[in-house]
Amino acid sequence: MPTAALPLAEIGLMAILDTIYLLLGVISGAHVPPVLTVILIQTTIPLTACFTQFFHPDGRCVVNCQNRRLSPATNNDGVISPENYDRLDLTMQTNYLSVHTISSCFSSMYSDPNNPNSAPVKGWGGLSRYHIAGTCLMFLAIFIGLIPAVLSLHHLFITVLDAMPDRTAFNTIVFCFAAIPATMSQLYKEHTLTRLRQPIDRDSLNMVLSIFQLVVALCISPIAYCLQGMGTGIGWEELYPSKGMSTNFLNGLRCALGSLDTDTMEHGYEEEAECQYSAGLILLHVLSIIMVGVAIDKLAMSTKIMYRGVSMGIIFAVIFMFWVQRQNEWVQYGPLVNCLHILSTIVLIVGAEIYHRVSLVDASFETVYPEVENFYEDDEK
Repeated sequence: MPTAALPLAEIGLMAILDTIYLLLGVISGAHVPPVLTVILIQTTIPLTACFTQFFHPDGRCVVNCQNRRLSPATNNDGVISPENYDRLDLTMQTNYLSVHTISSCFSSMYSDPNNPNSAPVKGWGGLSRYHIAGTCLMFLAIFIGLIPAVLSLHHLFITVLDAMPDRTAFNTIVFCFAAIPATMSQLYKEHTLTRLRQPIDRDSLNMVLSIFQLVVALCISPIAYCLQGMGTGIGWEELYPSKGMSTNFLNGLRCALGSLDTDTMEHGYEEEAECQYSAGLILLHVLSIIMVGVAIDKLAMSTKIMYRGVSMGIIFAVIFMFWVQRQNEWVQYGPLVNCLHILSTIVLIVGAEIYHRVSLVDASFETVYPEVENFYEDDEK
């Protein structure tokens, strides 16, 4: 099947959004409590459900804006003028038919006929009751997870034993808000593919997007390098000046190869470097990305199995991160913070399980093919 040419301008914007998310997530994530990294990284799921309401044809904001724009004129007494009755009736019928057609199509394709809660709710951007309930619970879990950081940052209603350092609290909030560009990128990708309405080679798209991300990262690295001092107070930008980026890059390679000297590891930077397991962690990260890609391809038609795996992955990841957290003194908190983290994890797992009970409506389009030229036109003349 022929594929469309890659939209380079749109891919460039996707790369910018993805790179901003990655840089903010990696830089701030180094100072986020391990358990919260598992919880807050799920923020993109409920955010996507919310942002969809602004762009989906049946989204809350889109429908409300259409109703306001198409509302009939009234006289001074607030009564609809007679000449607008016909337009009002036609508008209501058209609106009802379009929304009803979309909802009926989505219901027949993606809902379980034996479960009315799986059908998309009219006016909610293709979301079912499961999706809405799961979104609310996941937002609640994220809010619970952020409570210690917000209270610590403002020194409100929290003891010294339970309080996070200002740097940890600040970076935890930044890590959560990094999900905004990630969500925007995800929705923009869907919008671009739907607008083109032609098949695109997935491997070529991923390769070009990765190259663009690398170029964007190289361009904004001098600025991002300074962000490593976020949350340390006045003069935080001087902890990691841009002029030291090239030296840091070389030291990072030496750290990964295990050849960085001990003096630089202990006294070269604001934080002590740990290079013992860096090479293994890099390989494990690359291997996990490959395994996730293969698993998605194999389980593309078995979404329930895939999402069960996601839920189990969250559980095991939180248990492992709790163990890691107990091994590090800088993330030793009191019982209040630990209880909030456990409560947030439970609510998140329940919310994710409810959210993934029904598959989301995939972006679909009717392929538009180029018009075939009339080869017999000259003969007819």
